[in-house]
Amino acid sequence: MKICFRAFLESLLSLTVEHFLKKFLPLPLRKIISLVSIVPRVQKGIASVVRGKPFCAETLDAAAISLSYLTGDIDTAGTINFLLNIGDTLEDYTKRKSHDNLTQSLLITDETVTIVQDGEEKEISTQLLKAGDIVIVRAGSVIPVDGTVVDGVGMVNQASMTGEALPVQREKGSSVFASTIIEEGEIKIKVKACGGETKVSKIANMIDRSNSLKAASQEKAERVADNLVKYNFGIIP
Repeated sequence: MKICFRAFLESLLSLTVEHFLKKFLPLPLRKIISLVSIVPRVQKGIASVVRGKPFCAETLDAAAISLSYLTGDIDTAGTINFLLNIGDTLEDYTKRKSHDNLTQSLLITDETVTIVQDGEEKEISTQLLKAGDIVIVRAGSVIPVDGTVVDGVGMVNQASMTGEALPVQREKGSSVFASTIIEEGEIKIKVKACGGETKVSKIANMIDRSNSLKAASQEKAERVADNLVKYNFGIIP
């Protein structure tokens, strides 16, 4: 999360510094730099037209920036492009933050785990776990794998997976899942799935894939905005 926020601040600072420093450059150089910076926006607008969407936000942005630049008003073109870039940065950060909040509440952060090997307890990295290993989980610890209890009894808080408010008893033969917490007791678990194969990891991956999908309200708002674009083109002298 901290890395994500730091990258967000760095992006905002970089965009802001670049935008205002350009104002002190000689006009010919400013024109070249501005042209290079607005090309991606113009390309998006052209691509929208090619896809059969001549009246959408991308084409309006491209038209506004292009007209400003071609009429010699490079400051306005640069300012529009700057504000659009700020908006894209904010949107990207919001998506990443939401995704991180969800996945960090689900995924295991412990680096080591205790296993039984040749009758002795041994600590190894969670990355070295494999199916068939016997993991010992004690009260207050997070269960790092999906598996079956082979020994012991424990009260497991499964709120992260099932939403259950109260812990449930898990004993020999019971199934347990990664990211759940053992509140009382001690259990030994035979690993069925670990790492990216656990149910919680698959949920996190699903969240990651769905991160690019748009909510119905967002799609509706974008359709309304796109419908207004034609009227904006209509008032251009």
